[in-house]
Amino acid sequence: MGYARANSLSGVFTPKQLKLAEEVKKQPDDQRAYLLARAGYSDASIKGSSTELYTSKGFHNALVSLGVTPEKILSPSLAALDATQTATYKGQIFASDLPDHNIRLKAADQLADILGIKKQVIEQRTINVNVDGSEVAHLFDQT
Repeated sequence: MGYARANSLSGVFTPKQLKLAEEVKKQPDDQRAYLLARAGYSDASIKGSSTELYTSKGFHNALVSLGVTPEKILSPSLAALDATQTATYKGQIFASDLPDHNIRLKAADQLADILGIKKQVIEQRTINVNVDGSEVAHLFDQT
């Protein structure tokens, strides 16, 4: 497998990882399957767990080589945590010191998702199993 190295700061990545990083940088809102296909990944990779491809060290190195650093990704959301309301009156925009909670909450939600600290709802199911006492007695019999 061929490896490319952009510079000593970005680390090692494959040509496909670089192509995927380029596609993500150009069209970050496209669906993963389209991005992977344009980067040259096989149907099996596309249908498989794309999470592994997106979380790989090589992919992250390729992003850094293109200038897509964690700081750049996080900075708009971090700035939005301090968003304030604005108002328009007779065509003029006026800023206020009042917090814009809608924007702040969206930014907090995005950051929690990016940083992996968002709570995920796990589906819980209850299964009742009825057994006769004699059927399980041997499990507790230590003799």
